[in-house]
Amino acid sequence: MSATDKAYAAIRTAIANHEFRPGYPLLETEIAERLGMSRTPVREAIHRLKAEGIVETVRRKGIFVKTLSKEEVCQTYEIAEGLEGMVSYLVASEAQDANLDDLETSIVAMEQALSENSIDKWVMADESYHAALYALCKNTYLIEDLTRLNEKLRYSRLYLVAGSSGDRTQSTQEHQATYQAIKAGNPDLARSLTQKHWARVRSEISALYANPKPWP
Repeated sequence: MSATDKAYAAIRTAIANHEFRPGYPLLETEIAERLGMSRTPVREAIHRLKAEGIVETVRRKGIFVKTLSKEEVCQTYEIAEGLEGMVSYLVASEAQDANLDDLETSIVAMEQALSENSIDKWVMADESYHAALYALCKNTYLIEDLTRLNEKLRYSRLYLVAGSSGDRTQSTQEHQATYQAIKAGNPDLARSLTQKHWARVRSEISALYANPKPWP
């Protein structure tokens, strides 16, 4: 892995984990010192993140982690609704020949996190569910698009689950229902359930933007 790739991965991880939150200034010198490397790979990594729409340049001020507007977040969820719905459809279509153990394990972990009232564990289990679902899909174009999209979705997903235990419970139930549809080999139902899940979450995200809560 090149120095630029290492810098890119490190910055993306810091953004995804909210070490660098929306509006955080990305200073090349500071990040280079933090990573123990020169400024050049850091600069190249930041340019790559800018091209992906994760960071933005503010004229005469510098480069910052992008703060997504309500409209941008809702549009991102609309895309995810269509793409992941198709992923569920394709996975359910080939469920008889697939190993669904990781998908089931992630749902069990979500249920366990709910019983422990652990937001962090639930978020990890939720991400494991999506990762397991994507791993079962043979359409690499779909997965590449969803993987890029998830960098933006992570902000709003963490924002939502931190403020609403009801959402965690409902999301777990919805993922369980989708898993059962996939296991039964019912692609139409799996797609419908997935799309309904994303539509609901998009609606709740929209409401949270109207009445924002503090970051966790």
